[in-house]
Amino acid sequence: MRASFSDLPDRTVRRWPQVIAAVYLLAHLPLLARSLEDIDSINFALGLRQFDVALHQPHPPGYPVYIALGRLSLWCLSVVARWSPARLDATALAIWSAVGGAVAILGAVRLSAAVDARWGKKNGTSVWTGALLAVAPLFWMSGLRPMSDMPGLAAVLWSQALLVEDRKST
Repeated sequence: MRASFSDLPDRTVRRWPQVIAAVYLLAHLPLLARSLEDIDSINFALGLRQFDVALHQPHPPGYPVYIALGRLSLWCLSVVARWSPARLDATALAIWSAVGGAVAILGAVRLSAAVDARWGKKNGTSVWTGALLAVAPLFWMSGLRPMSDMPGLAAVLWSQALLVEDRKST
């Protein structure tokens, strides 16, 4: 049985996950990290300029997808913003944390809806999963940092949701 946002009880409830994710993203954009704060974020920023895992730019395994996304946003930001290189690097990476957080919220709701559908409950409580996740302090702060944690969490939540949706009954 495939679950999706359309399995939620009514049209209004189906829109709430997207609203929560959009509010989360919009609330994070003005608050993104303006500087590199620890050795890992510095190594990611070094990887934006020269990708070399042997030099810990970034540290192994290197996260090539995150660096590619960071280079894309760095290029876009360098065209429109006249900031210092360190701020450009931090913002270029932190944007993906905010986007990853919004996508993770949708993934968590989808996973919760898939679990509910798998075990026969369709009461719309999966929307609360996204709402509670969006306001959790650790989740909120991770969406501001120039790290790969949030894009990784988003990928994991969506993978789990799709696995639960496609699981055959035994």
